[in-house]
Formats: sequence, C-alpha cells, structure tokens
Amino acid sequence: MTKVKGLNTLWLNIYPDKQALSALIKETFQLGFDSLKNFEKWSMHADLKPYDQVLEPWDYRSYERWEPPNEENELTLNCDEWLQENAQYQHLDDNIERLITKAMQHIKKQFERLEPILQDYWTNK
Repeated sequence: MTKVKGLNTLWLNIYPDKQALSALIKETFQLGFDSLKNFEKWSMHADLKPYDQVLEPWDYRSYERWEPPNEENELTLNCDEWLQENAQYQHLDDNIERLITKAMQHIKKQFERLEPILQDYWTNK
C-alpha cells in the first residue's frame, strides 16, 4: 500500500487566502470608520437656533457664543483625531496581519490533524 504525503495540502485550501481576508477586514474597518462620520453634530446645528434664542441669559449653555458650522464637513462627527491617539488604531494594519497569520497557522495545524483521515479515504477509494 502506497501513501501519499501531504494530502491535506493537495485537497484542502483556505479560502479566502491571507491577502484577500486581510483586504476584506481592512475595508470593513474603513467602512465602519466612514460610517461614524455620518452622525450629525447637534451642538451648534442651525436647526437648534430658535431654541437657543428663547433661553434666558442665566440658562445653561455648553458654549459661549452661538457659532453654527460654516462648512458641511463641520456638521458631521469626525473621530479621526480621537482615533489617531489610540494605540490599537495606530497599529491596526499590523494587528490585523498578526491575527490573520496566527489564525492561518491554526487552520493549517487542524488540516494536518486530518491527514490520517484523508489517508484512509484515499486508500479506500
């Protein structure tokens, strides 16, 4: 009886591969970060101006002067500054690559554990 070594590498493949999975995860993170920018800020939103005008001078305000946003990009939440200070965000690409590499190694070990079963299948076929 002949044995073929490495049946697991011949018959089993990881899909998507490391590069495709990495690109997909990074794209998903970017979509999430972009989605955060769609939340509107309401602190100085023009729609709130009438409510500000009815407040008495002693009423609490979270601002000194009413200055509504001048540009469209000032109306939305931009968390880039907050994220830049976060170590997880700064090393996001490296962390993704490290975790995917580790996951792929675990998958390959599991594939190797299937080698005896694949050998039996190949022998009995």
